[in-house]
Amino acid sequence: MEDKKLARKKIIQAYTKKDILKAAIDIIATKGVQNLTMDRVAAEAGVAKGTLYTHFKNKKQIFEAAIQESVVPLLEELSYICESDLPPDQKLENIIRSHLDFFNRHKKFHRVLLYNRNSAHDGRNRYHSSEYKGTIKKISAIVEEGISQDLFRPVDATKAAAILIEAIIGVAIQRLFSDVTTPIDDDVTLINGIIMRGIGKS
Repeated sequence: MEDKKLARKKIIQAYTKKDILKAAIDIIATKGVQNLTMDRVAAEAGVAKGTLYTHFKNKKQIFEAAIQESVVPLLEELSYICESDLPPDQKLENIIRSHLDFFNRHKKFHRVLLYNRNSAHDGRNRYHSSEYKGTIKKISAIVEEGISQDLFRPVDATKAAAILIEAIIGVAIQRLFSDVTTPIDDDVTLINGIIMRGIGKS
């Protein structure tokens, strides 16, 4: 009986935490990070302020957790592409498409990520995050796979992966603030063409 009560409590806590993070993401995306306060998050999530403190010590912890939560679907899609049986060049193209499509469908998440990228503190630490390192590692493996299959010329796979990620982020930011939005496929073709001209053999 105690085990069932404990399991139910954990489920409720997990759902409450997700509600808190969703509220935090909405506040940052619509009102700006300067308006992220414990009181506002509690009100937006529909929980008591005391409940908020059982999950997070302060708004910095909420912000960092919201960043991680917002990229989970994207990281899952990346893993799916990397583990697929597609050839390396098609994997890279699908990674570009999945990133741009994600940012296009989740513009609130995009604004949260953009703030994280440009903030003074996180800007220094971004390249040391486990998410960034993991993404670079997975894309590097695809580049190395392409080199071993003689699809790509010998290059530094880690640097090629970093160039690809930065190109995607740059185009995604441009799409967010541009008055004229081109079809995603056009931007996928643009990025992929530039990357393939750099590492492709033909």
